[in-house]
Amino acid sequence: MVGSNEKEWDTHIPAALYAYRISKHASTKFTPFFLVYNREARKAVSFEMEKEECGENGSSKILNDTEEAENIDAIISNLVKVRDFCHSKAKDNISVAQEKQKKQYDAKHNSFKVYITVLYCISINYSVLCRYILMEVVFC
Repeated sequence: MVGSNEKEWDTHIPAALYAYRISKHASTKFTPFFLVYNREARKAVSFEMEKEECGENGSSKILNDTEEAENIDAIISNLVKVRDFCHSKAKDNISVAQEKQKKQYDAKHNSFKVYITVLYCISINYSVLCRYILMEVVFC
């Protein structure tokens, strides 16, 4: 990606971050961009298409209709509901992914036992009784 000039690596950071932010993550099933902004990121192709649709001077349609302006509260309310639902769904997906990862880890990493021999002595009426005891310690 950097190519022949290794000293210009920092110029590639924005592109790498953009690629990361628009990639769907396996654990959340969403892109980080969507979870932050409640919409998918626009690609460079969509910018060009919007320029063509807006006209020569680049101006877009202006919202003049009173009825449409009143619907803005409903639109915002709907966006908040969608955002909250998606955040909740992402948290659920993360929990499922974590449980799956835990099961995979536990399947590969079994617990092991350590046996320790301990000398146990008791003093009764000036006589000493000693025994060796084998103790089992389990590490998970």
